[in-house]
Amino acid sequence: MIKMFFICLGVMFISTFIYVSTSNAEWVDKGHGCYTVAIETGQLRVRECAGAECNVIGGLYNGEPICPTKKTGDWAEFEYKSSIGYVSTSFLQACPKKTGSRKTIEAVVLGTECGDYCYATFRLADGNEITLTGDVDDLKEGAKVSATYQNEQWWDAFNGCFQANVLQSVKVLPKK
Repeated sequence: MIKMFFICLGVMFISTFIYVSTSNAEWVDKGHGCYTVAIETGQLRVRECAGAECNVIGGLYNGEPICPTKKTGDWAEFEYKSSIGYVSTSFLQACPKKTGSRKTIEAVVLGTECGDYCYATFRLADGNEITLTGDVDDLKEGAKVSATYQNEQWWDAFNGCFQANVLQSVKVLPKK
């Protein structure tokens, strides 16, 4: 009896990671699995099945994240309050991983800080400032550096769809 329970539990666990079709896998992967609700007012209705005629079981506010497991027509299926819920894909905004071109700057380090991410703020030669996220442990305030960075966008469990200038490399320049 116990052995059968664990076999069933294993099959249920594994089946949650299997997509129903290639088109579902591609659709879910388009946004790295996660999306944000994009509505102007009120709540996006969460339904018990894939269709406008299905009962409403809850709601999501603008900006709330969901990570669908599959797509049925124009409906996204996802885990909702320990159950399965469906929302219209018309009201979801994807957060695809994006990477911009690399840029190199010469600047002076104004300061560093670590919280959810570590970042440093730099003053450029023209007086403007730029903030870069990344490994900033060895940067000292006032140091002149050459820094290469890239603008990136990704899904973050704490911040949702997140975009930042990510430090790729940094070299401290000799004092003149």
